[in-house]
Amino acid sequence: MNTLFIGKNFVELPQVDSTNAFLSGLLESGPAEGTVVYCENQFAGRGQQGNAWLAEPGQNIACSVFLKPVFLAPSQIFLLNKAVALALAQALQAFLPGQELLLKWPNDILLNRRKLAGILIENQLGSAHVQASVLGFGINVNQVQFDAGYGNPVSMALAAGRDFVLKEVLNSVLSQIERFYLALRAGRNAAIEQDYLHMLYGYQEEVPAIVEGEKRMVIPVGVDVHGRLAVQVDGRLRYFGIKEIAFPL
Repeated sequence: MNTLFIGKNFVELPQVDSTNAFLSGLLESGPAEGTVVYCENQFAGRGQQGNAWLAEPGQNIACSVFLKPVFLAPSQIFLLNKAVALALAQALQAFLPGQELLLKWPNDILLNRRKLAGILIENQLGSAHVQASVLGFGINVNQVQFDAGYGNPVSMALAAGRDFVLKEVLNSVLSQIERFYLALRAGRNAAIEQDYLHMLYGYQEEVPAIVEGEKRMVIPVGVDVHGRLAVQVDGRLRYFGIKEIAFPL
């Protein structure tokens, strides 16, 4: 693996309920930063706000990474989400040339306006800085059939018409996570913020959304320091947290 520290301690499991839960259980033993837990059969994966992440065994990637972003204040934590989302998008774009990849706030990667991957970051916060982060992500790679009612998912294989080698995809993703994480640690926040906006679904466009239970047309214009989505609604600028606004696809 062409990385400095991410994945040098690599834990591969035949199956697990949740890679995030397993890695969180290792934190008391003080694992090295960059420790990776990987599994091809995650049978109780979790998404944002307790949503389930469902995947066929052996067809997709479920992975978690341990980071110690002590250089971030708790108020800056969404910068880590932005950096990780960009890392996934750029890594996957290399396998899917010419196809549209977008970042759907707060934690999804879209391929041709359908859900390709999801991110779940769980943090331990101190009063002055972020003490630890367990960065989990799931990527639909080779699965071609999905349960009805499971949103509007897509996989790399469905889009490209061929299968991919899971470990090749994983290695590329982990390399990009390290690259963006080191950029964040070096203080290149402005570049990350700008790149994130360029890939944000609906940015500066009118798109359908569900706001307070009603279908509305809104214009996303950014994400504030607290991770809230800023949108124009009926000519007014409003800010929404997770679960307060949804974008049907």
